[in-house]
Amino acid sequence: MFISWVHEYIPTVFFGISAFLNIFFIFLTFSDKSSSLGTYRYLLACFALYNILFSFVDCAIPIAVFNYGESSIAFLTDGFFENNLTVGSLMVSIRCAFFGLGYGILVIHFIYRYYVLFRPRLPFFLSNKMKITISFVFFISHGVFWVLICQTLLRPDEEMYIYNNGPFYETFKENLTNVPFIGTIFYAENVSKSLYTRSYSGLICLTLISTYAVLSYVFLGYKIMSKLREHSIISSTTKKRHSQLFRSLVVQTIIPCFTSFFPTIIGWYSPILKIDLVKASDIAITMNAACGIIDPISILLLLPNYRRRLFRHKNMPKVASITENPTFVV
Repeated sequence: MFISWVHEYIPTVFFGISAFLNIFFIFLTFSDKSSSLGTYRYLLACFALYNILFSFVDCAIPIAVFNYGESSIAFLTDGFFENNLTVGSLMVSIRCAFFGLGYGILVIHFIYRYYVLFRPRLPFFLSNKMKITISFVFFISHGVFWVLICQTLLRPDEEMYIYNNGPFYETFKENLTNVPFIGTIFYAENVSKSLYTRSYSGLICLTLISTYAVLSYVFLGYKIMSKLREHSIISSTTKKRHSQLFRSLVVQTIIPCFTSFFPTIIGWYSPILKIDLVKASDIAITMNAACGIIDPISILLLLPNYRRRLFRHKNMPKVASITENPTFVV
């Protein structure tokens, strides 16, 4: 189903750019012999891999949003699964679950920064297979819960088809009964109470996941900033290293929040707030696809080690390297 040239080409083009930039970022991360990021390099590489996978899924499972009255649906526009309603609906849920995975990996980043700053002499929580497994399960659980919520509380049913089919056909010249989707309906006429109760329950569950993640960023970020500002036995050089990495983490958090997470939340509540998102659809698609490109560029420019290797200016002012020493890790 053709929506617009932005939906058709932007995710594919941006996936290619994202793959190149993030692979280059991983290469720089592991090839730098003069200064080491310690175990934090593995989390940075994981985030880069997440960016690549996010861009790939955005390209392989293209979705669009349609609002009508009190209803909002996310539907599959193209791909291998567009002719299979059951599998296609699951793919839409998996596509949406990558927002949850993004929340999870950022929470792990903040926990890491908190851990190495407050417990620098203790073994790191990714130092053995059991702890690595726990961290991975914690990360994956965000996506799993997202899929379960979408498939149980936001699943399509006959009432959704009846309510949306006419306006959907007028807009896209396609019967909604042939399109995989998930969606919500709130207090519409001739819609059962069980349906809009289910819709509200799904919306609340997804909002709680988002709220918990954002509150975790704020709480851990506040604790980290307070620790960096107080007088302690940590040397000024080590504080500077921690500050550089914390600033980069803040940027890594702000980018997906403003390009993906917050626009998605607005989309959820658009039927309740009576916001028409049709005209903003192309902008939302572009912002979402650009997330995997902006993130590696910002980190490459923000951290001195990457910036020096990227530009290799002989007269570039010397700044503190982000290195690991026997006492403290970054």
